[in-house]
Amino acid sequence: MRILVIGDLHFPWVLPSFWPSLKSTINKYNPNAFIIGGDMLDTLAVNSHGRPSDAPGANEEFDKAKGCANRLATIIGNKPCWYLLANHEMRVAKMADKVGIPTRCIKTISELLCLPKHWNMAREFEIDGVYYTHFRSSVPGKLSLSMGMPAVQFHMHSKFSLEYFSTPKMGLWQAQGGCWADEKTIAFSYAKDQLTRGITGFLLVDKGNPTLIKC
Repeated sequence: MRILVIGDLHFPWVLPSFWPSLKSTINKYNPNAFIIGGDMLDTLAVNSHGRPSDAPGANEEFDKAKGCANRLATIIGNKPCWYLLANHEMRVAKMADKVGIPTRCIKTISELLCLPKHWNMAREFEIDGVYYTHFRSSVPGKLSLSMGMPAVQFHMHSKFSLEYFSTPKMGLWQAQGGCWADEKTIAFSYAKDQLTRGITGFLLVDKGNPTLIKC
């Protein structure tokens, strides 16, 4: 498969440039499958750290995020899509668990955003001999060496990279997926003084062979 891999989106706090960049990349590389690397949903209004006083309420944020997700689903169409569940997707469930609310009483991310039924959702996937997860380690190469196969992870917004490693028996690569979060929005006001910034781009994995696409 020729898979287009999309890093952290943090709907609805996504960069406006994401949409034209996605369409132009699809037109150029013609992927036949997609992977969403987790944190597609931000859930700023629902988290254990509290929310900024000027942030919109949960209903408004979820409605906007749903609109973004539906727009993305329309672009992907009926092509296979794997969606990695990550820390931001788990915020509501974690808060509910703290106060004893069982998971059966909570909508799934698929139900909340009305996602297509053919989207596969899990914490990790192995596709065409490549391991995908949202995040396991910041140590270069540790994930691919631990799994014994090429690996892709996300989460670190300022990392967009492709590195190669070698063991006595095999050569491996590991990619870091970058992000499309709009760091000028209120959702990322906590990081306004950080020196590093997010890096935008896509990863194309064609039959297990990676290519970084900087946007």
